[in-house]
Amino acid sequence: MSPQRCGHLMKVLGQREKHSVKVVRRVFHTLMKNQVEVDSNTCLKTDTANDHQSQTRNRYIGIKKIVVGIVLGYVGYKTLQKSIHCEDKKETCPSGMWKEKLSIDEAIAISQDLVLQKKDEIGCPGMAIAVSVDGQTVWSEGFGFADVENRVPCSPDSVMRIASVSKPIATTLVAKQMEEGKLDIDKPVQYYVPNFPQKTFGGKQVTITTRQVLSHMSGIRNYNKDYMEKKENKAGIIICEKNTEEKKKPDRRSDREKKGEFYLNKPFHSVSESLKLFQDDPLVSEPGTKYLYTSHGWTLLSAVMEGVAKKPFEKLLQELLKDLGMENTYMEKAEPLIYNRARCYSKNAKGKLVNAPTVDLSYKWAAGGLISTVGDVVKFGNIILYSSQWSPPLQTSKDKGQGQRVTEDVKAAKNVSNLEKKPGGSKLLPGYLGPETVRTIWKKVDGTGFDVDPEGHYAMGWAVVEEKHERELCEHRRYYVSHTGGSVGASSILLILPPLGKLSHKGRPPKGVVVAMMANLQSSNLNPVAKKIAKIFEKTHLK
Repeated sequence: MSPQRCGHLMKVLGQREKHSVKVVRRVFHTLMKNQVEVDSNTCLKTDTANDHQSQTRNRYIGIKKIVVGIVLGYVGYKTLQKSIHCEDKKETCPSGMWKEKLSIDEAIAISQDLVLQKKDEIGCPGMAIAVSVDGQTVWSEGFGFADVENRVPCSPDSVMRIASVSKPIATTLVAKQMEEGKLDIDKPVQYYVPNFPQKTFGGKQVTITTRQVLSHMSGIRNYNKDYMEKKENKAGIIICEKNTEEKKKPDRRSDREKKGEFYLNKPFHSVSESLKLFQDDPLVSEPGTKYLYTSHGWTLLSAVMEGVAKKPFEKLLQELLKDLGMENTYMEKAEPLIYNRARCYSKNAKGKLVNAPTVDLSYKWAAGGLISTVGDVVKFGNIILYSSQWSPPLQTSKDKGQGQRVTEDVKAAKNVSNLEKKPGGSKLLPGYLGPETVRTIWKKVDGTGFDVDPEGHYAMGWAVVEEKHERELCEHRRYYVSHTGGSVGASSILLILPPLGKLSHKGRPPKGVVVAMMANLQSSNLNPVAKKIAKIFEKTHLK
């Protein structure tokens, strides 16, 4: 191999293969040097054919030449093989996933492939993703089309339905009222919503609290009324089934008929009007005893927040979004011009892509009525992550109750001069919520489940998977909090992966990885890929 050939090899491999090319060049020059020695020794052998020392030297050089050739061939083969499969950043080598540390570019390349795999697997028109590490957005990208018919590409600025990711945002408003001492989540909901009917179950009067509504333990039904025939699965979670005779008959109902109010397309002008959809229906179970995921329960939660603030929920939500700085998040309405709004899609019975049915989400603003961008959702995730990690001055005593401790932490946080300093000498500002409040809403509730991850539980407006690492070199289940969303023509997820162990006091929060993903196709199940991507970016290290 000539030096010119080595130079050409460097250009082919690119900057990422500089080290391997240096090895090739070093081996080549060693080989050339040895060749000169061979030529000189050949002459020596002619003059002194019987010189045993010269024969030994020539034999040694020959063996060395063979070894060098083998090394050169192996290095060249592995380097060129890697070049073929990793020609640019968008085509990544899966082997990078096992590395203990990754650069941002490597993490992006691996994650791009994972997103494309998921997109191709489900036939999704468009996807958008944003990832932040330690509070800095390091990657945001769109894939496919936001509007298939008009060939509008999907981008990080595409505005999509976030579905039930609306619930953690609404929970933030509840948490703020609780933190300020205005809302007692253990009081009956009728204390704040007097017009909500008193409920009974099994012939006796029962109480529904805000705490139970937040964790889907209220017994309130979801979108349809099939719950009259019910049974429990192995986890004790209620599932609705038809009776035995009905099960023998083929179910010819359309998806819209099966999911009932999920496909509602009529405007609701107030929360009290939305309550009429379900408030007079019997409970599915006794409050506090069974987990049943219900979006209608969050309409009741909206009414509770209205009762506390004496303001319409729509105005409360707008004020919250303004305070959080979520400028690209809106309540979905058909009339306003919202730039970069994506179209929604579903699959028909033959698996063909079609436009999703038109729906009106005004009956469930808190449960799933918001639209947003991945950038705004990641920002919200960092707001909550920061709130969980900043440290207010300690001004509590052992005899104070939890609610009072939370209130005192908030009052202390307002005295910014007492807060710890961040690098550079500036003050560390308080989070939107106090850390005690975030710990409360992130605490798992016994008896609940998490539909997309069997190892998880529901907390209050968030799902949580607890850490588990029982045997060396075996499964290490990471702690993370998240919420998924599934709406008509859309899917979403917000996932927060805090760092392992106790948070270091070096640097400023937030510390951890936040992933937001959206798709304009329903029933996409984005949780597995979002979890993989979060773990990949955890291997990166920002300066």
